[in-house]
Amino acid sequence: MNRPTRMRLLMVFPLLVLACGILGCEQPLPRGKITGQLTYQGKAIQYGTVTFFGPDNLTYMADIEPDGSFAINEVPQGKLAVCVQQPPPRPQPRPQSLPRAGGLGSPESKDAARKESAPKEFPQPGPRLPAQFADAKTSGLTVDHTGPATTWTVDLK
Repeated sequence: MNRPTRMRLLMVFPLLVLACGILGCEQPLPRGKITGQLTYQGKAIQYGTVTFFGPDNLTYMADIEPDGSFAINEVPQGKLAVCVQQPPPRPQPRPQSLPRAGGLGSPESKDAARKESAPKEFPQPGPRLPAQFADAKTSGLTVDHTGPATTWTVDLK
């Protein structure tokens, strides 16, 4: 290696070390608590999960209480995308024994067995949300979390 090339490397190396040190020492994002209440068409959403998508590319989830309220700590501050998800309704349990109309193998007993074996859904408490709210890309929901505590109350429509 000739002398001018070596001198250039010696001059550039400290600058590279300094740049790596500055870029590698990111300050942690300030964090805070988000509380609120979710309703759909004026009625409390009584079950499900609200998910916040943070500027740190992580998700933060909170369960929705029967009165529609939620609370979550240590969420990074900034503009957050939000989605609200509800599990699908559960089917009713199958009856222990099927009623027999007309004896084994009769058409009446087969019809009764078909009607009884079809799963029915348990009604879930509160309103059921449209599918658009289950995805942050289609929900249209955002929150500006700018302080140590943010209250986010929204009526979904």
